[in-house]
Amino acid sequence: MTQAEVISDIIPEDAVSPFEGPEKLLEVWFAPSAEDVAAEDDELDEKIGVKRSGLRRVKREVWEEMLDIVKCKVLSVIEGVEMDAYLLSESSFFVSPHKLILKTCGTTLNLLGLPKILSIAAAPPPLLLSVHRLFYSRKSFMFPERQQGPHREWTEEVSFLDKLFGP
Repeated sequence: MTQAEVISDIIPEDAVSPFEGPEKLLEVWFAPSAEDVAAEDDELDEKIGVKRSGLRRVKREVWEEMLDIVKCKVLSVIEGVEMDAYLLSESSFFVSPHKLILKTCGTTLNLLGLPKILSIAAAPPPLLLSVHRLFYSRKSFMFPERQQGPHREWTEEVSFLDKLFGP
């Protein structure tokens, strides 16, 4: 058996395909500042010595459900004074009281996670947040045919966002 045959028996053909490097950046603001989402019943986080407000009150497991839709996994989390930083299998996710930043690469599905993000933010108290601003960007893909969902073409991404928010 040749070396190529041995490798092809061990590694599926699609696993050795080129990696898509350009990042997809989704940033969703629910208020202009963290102070705008603070509430009297915010919980004190003893580990970091600050009150958790707004989106930082959402449990890790809930964010992991959203990230499953996006097709990436949490590798580790650092809880800071102002935000939580999630190291992902496909990049990173930052949670502040008033905004989220989801930065991924590869064939992730950032926009498909957006409806889940909106439902999490609209949940009954303490959240009840609505979108203040939304930013989405990405560079041109080297292999657009490998992307899934609305990420195959920029016009599909725009159409997806228009369906959620209107033109």
